Amino acid sequence: MDIRSEDHFTGKPRIRVCGLATRGDSILLLNHSGLYGRDFWSPPGGGAIFGEKSAETLVREFREECGLVVIPKNYLFTCAVIRGKIHALELFFAVEVLSGQLITGIDPELGDHQILTAAEYLPFSTIEKMKSENLHPIFSKLSHPSDILGTSGFHECT
Repeated sequence: MDIRSEDHFTGKPRIRVCGLATRGDSILLLNHSGLYGRDFWSPPGGGAIFGEKSAETLVREFREECGLVVIPKNYLFTCAVIRGKIHALELFFAVEVLSGQLITGIDPELGDHQILTAAEYLPFSTIEKMKSENLHPIFSKLSHPSDILGTSGFHECT
């Protein structure tokens, strides 16, 4: 399976729950190196499982993808992402990291075809210098990457 074809994530819109974890002047982002055939940095998060509460999805995704135990705080904003064959409605929450050690985790649904290659707290000044094609599309809607923390409402992110 060539994950760059995005085949695993196609066919219907997905509901994703994502979290913003900060440390000082940095935000936690994960690199998905094969999703679009290039580096793609995005906050941790993933698809909701039928019957799972949003907070449960967020806690599970942080544990799987970066080894951290979090508690969801307030809801911030929603993104409708349509890129290539991917269509997702993403609910973003602020999170508090309670424990754990930051690791580059896995996406269990991808089996042997993992695309996560890094989990890092990136300074907002570093994110500001990155190409928009390498970042979650919400960043292109902001005046400065740190504005993500005060973002609210609904955003079409294509």
